[in-house]
This record gives sequence, structure tokens and C-alpha cells, in this order.
Amino acid sequence: MILIEGNWEEVNDLNTAINIVGGYYNPDLADEIARLSPIHSDEEYFQLLDQLDNLEKENERLHDENNALDLQNDKLREEIKKLEDALHETE
Repeated sequence: MILIEGNWEEVNDLNTAINIVGGYYNPDLADEIARLSPIHSDEEYFQLLDQLDNLEKENERLHDENNALDLQNDKLREEIKKLEDALHETE
């Protein structure tokens, strides 16, 4: 809570602060603050967190898949090396 011109105002978020600035001080300043500070809802914030979580899980899954493919690739290289060595021995 803040005391402005004898009135107690509760400020819970940026939107409320912008309204107070516009109502008590300078509407043009409030408009400029609003323009420079995009305001997102809690729902948008939580949607972004969910997207981030999903992307992190997908990234982890892809890393695991990549590691498994690297191991498979290493095994195939070893097999190729063995086959090449066996081929050179028979020549």
C-alpha cells in the first residue's frame, strides 16, 4: 500500500501502478510506461512455463536418443574395423 494525496492505494502489479501514475500524476507517462512494458497475464506466464517444460523434456529426450545413436554408431564402426581387419588378413 502507498499513500498518495491522502489516499491509500494498493499496488499488486504493474498494471495497477500504471493506473495510479495515470490517475494521479501524468496520463502521458502512464501510456508510455504501458507501451514500453508489455503486460502478460498469469495464464500466459504459466502457458510459457508449460511450453518451456515441454521443450526441456523434448530436448532431454533428443539428447538421450542422440547418445543412443552415438553408441550404436560406435558399435558399427568397431564392426566395420573388425571386418576390414579380417579382409586384410585374407589378402
